[in-house]
Amino acid sequence: MNSKLTTSKTGFTAYMDVLGHYLEESQAKGEQLGLILVDLDNLRRINTTMGYDAGRQMLVEAAERLESICRPRDRIIQYSDQGFALLLAGMRNEGHAELAANKIWRKFEEHVELVGHRVVIEVSIGIALFPRHGKDPQRLMQAAEAAQCVATATSHWKLYTPSVTAEATGLVGIEAELDAALAEGQLEMHYQPKLRFPGCEPCGAEALMRWFHPERGPVRPDIFIGMAERIGKIEDLTWFALNTSLRQLREWPIDGNSFNVAINVTPQIVQKEEFAQLVANALEVWDVDPGQLTVEVTETALMDKPEASFRTLNALKDRGVRISIDDFGTGYSSLAYFKNIPATELKIDRSFVFKMLDNPGDRRIVQTVIDLAHNFGLKVVAEGIENSETHAALVAMGCDSAQGYHYSKPLSHADLCRWLGHKLPSQEPAPLAEA
Repeated sequence: MNSKLTTSKTGFTAYMDVLGHYLEESQAKGEQLGLILVDLDNLRRINTTMGYDAGRQMLVEAAERLESICRPRDRIIQYSDQGFALLLAGMRNEGHAELAANKIWRKFEEHVELVGHRVVIEVSIGIALFPRHGKDPQRLMQAAEAAQCVATATSHWKLYTPSVTAEATGLVGIEAELDAALAEGQLEMHYQPKLRFPGCEPCGAEALMRWFHPERGPVRPDIFIGMAERIGKIEDLTWFALNTSLRQLREWPIDGNSFNVAINVTPQIVQKEEFAQLVANALEVWDVDPGQLTVEVTETALMDKPEASFRTLNALKDRGVRISIDDFGTGYSSLAYFKNIPATELKIDRSFVFKMLDNPGDRRIVQTVIDLAHNFGLKVVAEGIENSETHAALVAMGCDSAQGYHYSKPLSHADLCRWLGHKLPSQEPAPLAEA
């Protein structure tokens, strides 16, 4: 059977019939069949923020990328509004299927141009093998969907194992428990200190949410925050983070207004017209100077809907709130956009900082970002500093401030109060990861 690309949605019943045919053919030949499900995680967001023409472009581009890696006997079907199924004939083993999934992931690392904007197609990938993980279409599909559910929450792709079903079921339970986590005080804010160079004085802290479930124990942020975005709870988490951070900021042993707290904001929040006013209201309620709050948004998030995002950030900046562009260097914004971003600082992504001592290319990127930011009147924060050598290199390169485990791990409110109470010396501090 020749490779066939179906770019219009196929009914689910028809898709299952095709899958059943492939299973019969594989069984007759004594072969394994790989079923790989690929969901476009940000398609709905693209439809909402950039329009349905952009969404249709994304679907066509995704289908073409998938077709480019298929062999003659493979089949691609769009079986749902945002999901593709790849039927890969003659899989040799699990490693062969994982290799295919990794090739798919690599294909989607490249950006795509949609109605004049450069974006990344975000995907989650679930893998199941016939007959090992299911001997009929329904069971094989359930296995692949369970793997994809876990991949969506924890990683880019996942191969089905018996434990995946239990993990996926647990994730469904977590979705239902987010409301209780907010109401019952299971969520806490922890803070990773930021230090100003060259003297390493404490100058701020990044607020990081933690969930301590009474039965499950700690729930990883990459699981529950991504889940909150998908099920419409991210606004509740954002208001909790904002109000808790501002309230606790008032209790920290700091002098004047030179110390600020940074909260992370997702694209759907920063695009809301009312966000700037809600932030202003919170600052007034907690009697916090606007200059003591930093709103962090990622570079790629700004490109989802730059006009709306820029309006909100300008409104915040006009009120005196600091704006930080997080993960700088990993996105695809052009200099034309960059020169208009209403930011006060850039944060260099840890992936560049971590390798800069051994990789001349990463070191040049770090130096270029520092020089670029300073030319635009912006401060630079480096994140992910883990040793004194990286610290010394950043100071020599003119970086303004930094955070990382070399100085301190994220601390609870009480531990941060104690940490600040000791005040760092004027020279480089000893590592305080266990503070």
